[in-house]
Amino acid sequence: MNNGTTKKCFPGLGAQVKELRNRQGLTLQVAAVRGGTTPQTLVQLERHDLATTRTLNCVAKALGVSVDELAGRRPGVA
Repeated sequence: MNNGTTKKCFPGLGAQVKELRNRQGLTLQVAAVRGGTTPQTLVQLERHDLATTRTLNCVAKALGVSVDELAGRRPGVA
């Protein structure tokens, strides 16, 4: 059973997260605190595109976007 703790690879997501974070002027530390995660978790996402469902939600919260926006999905597009 996957309870959101299994890390999955999301190709390209790390670059998207880093770009959004940098555009907002956030350090890894500040983004982690805002999202309720750790800087190390953000590094894993930004460098290796690895994240859990929980991490995606934390990062989206920190950056003020939805998970769909974070993943580059447009509303209404599957």
